[in-house]
Amino acid sequence: MKNRFLAQFMPIAVAEDTVLHIKMQNTDIPGEFVAKGKVQLEAGWKLIEGIDAKETILPAVKKGDVLPLIKSEINEVERKPPKPHTEKTLLKVMETCGKKYEEKEEEQMMMAILSGFSIGTPATRAETIKKLKDAGYIKAKGKSLSCTDLGKILVETFPARELFDLEYTGRLEKTLSDIERKKFTKDDFLAMIEQFVIESVDKIKNDKVFGGPVTLEPLHTEPAGICPECGAPVVETARAFGCSGWKKGCKFAIWKDDRFITSLGKKVSYEMVKILLEHGKVGFRGCVSKRGNKFSAYFYYEKDEKTGRYNWRLEFIDTNPPQA
Repeated sequence: MKNRFLAQFMPIAVAEDTVLHIKMQNTDIPGEFVAKGKVQLEAGWKLIEGIDAKETILPAVKKGDVLPLIKSEINEVERKPPKPHTEKTLLKVMETCGKKYEEKEEEQMMMAILSGFSIGTPATRAETIKKLKDAGYIKAKGKSLSCTDLGKILVETFPARELFDLEYTGRLEKTLSDIERKKFTKDDFLAMIEQFVIESVDKIKNDKVFGGPVTLEPLHTEPAGICPECGAPVVETARAFGCSGWKKGCKFAIWKDDRFITSLGKKVSYEMVKILLEHGKVGFRGCVSKRGNKFSAYFYYEKDEKTGRYNWRLEFIDTNPPQA
């Protein structure tokens, strides 16, 4: 209590946020070490208060200083993956897109850029999350949200990459701000957007995954089998073998460009799916593993009851199977 009272009469404590880039001298060790912390310039009131701060205090050094190496050690650190988003945390991220800016910019410009790093408005963000769920791009397990395989494919392969670029969104917001200040004209902005839409549509039309006519009409007159989810016929479309009861909410599908199957040098065909749905498994010979080894195996397409997702399971036919 006494120290706290006396500290109020002491000067302020002054520290510099510092990043040190350290390289080894006269060695073959490549790269550099980076240390982040504060350099204490004036202790001020901390001399009396005696606070043991958690921040890292770095020595005051100058650029080009040569320092002796006193001790070195390597520590092994285990880091857990970040927790899945909930609707509450996702709404917060949508508000800022996780962006933080410390650069000293003109206030009006910074407000325009930061507003660009925002998806929707407070009134529409919750509806956006609902639409992502309904489209099958994300799914909920309790309070946690996770991206589905369909959502991952969309993000990884969608041709118009600018639509996923936060910097592009920020530039658009900055341009709208410039229109308000009469530094940019509305006609030029609309012409820019029109050109972007034309180029994006051309990219999508010419893309091998997203391009071509969209059709849900079956390519074969006979169904490939019966849906294990709802019992409706499974039919072939341009991009997948899907349940014909999709309008009623059934999402069972086997995509023709399934990455796991194609990575083994095989493809999803009508005959393959027909055997799989009839017998519960389908055999493949001449599969090629990541190491280049060939093997044969039965493939099962099974539902994980915990996640609700279908995954491939292999049962090797060979006596000594390689690692796939």
